Amino acid sequence: MLKACLDETNSNKQGKMCVVAGFLGSEEQWGGLAKEWQSILDKTTRKALHMNDLLWKESDRVLLAV
Repeated sequence: MLKACLDETNSNKQGKMCVVAGFLGSEEQWGGLAKEWQSILDKTTRKALHMNDLLWKESDRVLLAV
């Protein structure tokens, strides 16, 4: 069996577009994800970025260009 973690956003103010993105994996793949993810986050000095905020802050666009 596969498990999915999905997130959606209505990225269009007219309500004509909805974007869904996520991750799909087996139980084994999900098993160590939290620990591995946290170890990677602990190594970075970048600030958190939520894609929804990107629509409003030009300074956050610079983070994606790196």
